[in-house]
Amino acid sequence: MEGSPPQMRFSRRFPLLSTISPYRMKALFAAQGLNADNVVALSGDFVTQSKLDNQYYQNVADLKGLFFSDWSLLTSGETLNLVNNFQTTPQHFEAKFAESMVKMGNIPMLPGTKGEFRKSCRAVNY
Repeated sequence: MEGSPPQMRFSRRFPLLSTISPYRMKALFAAQGLNADNVVALSGDFVTQSKLDNQYYQNVADLKGLFFSDWSLLTSGETLNLVNNFQTTPQHFEAKFAESMVKMGNIPMLPGTKGEFRKSCRAVNY
């Protein structure tokens, strides 16, 4: 395993949902009373779903990440430090979240028909 590429070592260390077949995933969701529309809502904070807090980072640090992207936060020193900091210092998470919202608010709109206001964040408009 020493000479394996990083993604190979990573996938052997953690059981990832991305390795589950779509049919198995659908069955797992159905068993919990969920459907494909709930995937976005499930994105990691299953403890305090209706509250904006640092629980997501606590879940990631506790190895309870749902998606490959969640687990990936633990593979880099920079992102691992952020996970550890956000999970232990809620005020730091809140400050960085506020800073990010300001940055996103400053992203200019695309001109003409090159962009769209989505009726639902989960899907493109038809």
